[in-house]
Amino acid sequence: LFAAKHCFQIPGAPLSYGLNPALIARCSEEAALVKLLRKQGAFLVGSTNLDEACLTSHGDNRHFGKVINPLARDRSPLGSSSGSAAAVSAGLVDFALGSDSGGSVRAPAAACGVCAMKGSSGLWPREGMLIAFPEFEEPGIVGTCLDDLSYLYEVCLTGGGQDQPAGTPGIVLPCLEELSCLSPGMAAAFEGLSEAFGGHANLRHLEHEAGFRQALDARRIISAVTFGGVVDFWRIGEERLGPAGLALLELGRRVSDAVKEEALLAIESLREEAAALLVGGEYLLTPTLPEDPPLWEDVHSGRTETDAPINFYLAFANVCGLPALSFPFTPQGGSSISLQLVGAHGSDVNLINCARRLQNKKNS
Repeated sequence: LFAAKHCFQIPGAPLSYGLNPALIARCSEEAALVKLLRKQGAFLVGSTNLDEACLTSHGDNRHFGKVINPLARDRSPLGSSSGSAAAVSAGLVDFALGSDSGGSVRAPAAACGVCAMKGSSGLWPREGMLIAFPEFEEPGIVGTCLDDLSYLYEVCLTGGGQDQPAGTPGIVLPCLEELSCLSPGMAAAFEGLSEAFGGHANLRHLEHEAGFRQALDARRIISAVTFGGVVDFWRIGEERLGPAGLALLELGRRVSDAVKEEALLAIESLREEAAALLVGGEYLLTPTLPEDPPLWEDVHSGRTETDAPINFYLAFANVCGLPALSFPFTPQGGSSISLQLVGAHGSDVNLINCARRLQNKKNS
């Protein structure tokens, strides 16, 4: 059983994209990824709630209501694929489709205690999926565990696996400066990984910044420029947009050609550096989130433990077009933490296998 975020077209059903009224009152087409999964025998049970126009990340939609986090009902499930992550976490479906332009499946999966994967750019079909940010957005899948994601990738989506490199996997950790934004609890949990992994992974810290902040900034500029075209194409009146949509639209109008060019050059540089970093088969390992998901009472007040946005570590993979996986990890005797692994373009199955290996070694 699976569900699909309300940005995937389903014949005969509306496509809301978190807006009311729906952008499409009755779809005549079926999203390619939904069709592919159904062809493999998966049964679609329905669509899931999402943040309005995928522009926020707290899981509270003014038109369709709040998504409850099954793992912690007093906390936000994050977003924007909040309904997909919550449905999997609650056991309503075996897996769910989402979209990910800056962490939109990985963040809610982390908040709800499940796994999620954003594939390499171009790996999964995007036809029939409403895309607001084509430079960064890819379909994503939320699953209960790594074994489920592995099956979906190897059998349903890619038609076969990849050879897992022999030997101990190489794991690259962010430099200490890029870890300084972690909340005290998250920092303590992440610091314990060296002992948890023991001799099962070769860990090393980067000596320089990977560029998480730069990726966020460049993504925001290009997304703002793109968003105006989406609004025009779908004829979305400004009166239908919430504060986040209006702010992004206004930013896009103010972006000069020079600022846009600077952002594009930053993205090109980040992609080149990421390719060089991961060319030897190593994986970049980060916390999925810099802090715990916020309490509902803090969502709209803006109170947070840290100064870093909730997707601080996540937009990097979107900007660079790389596969990224988030999964829960609990070292023996330690605190549970959601981790993110990022690999080279096309290393999707190897990425899942590496995470499974780390979890298996931890339990052995």
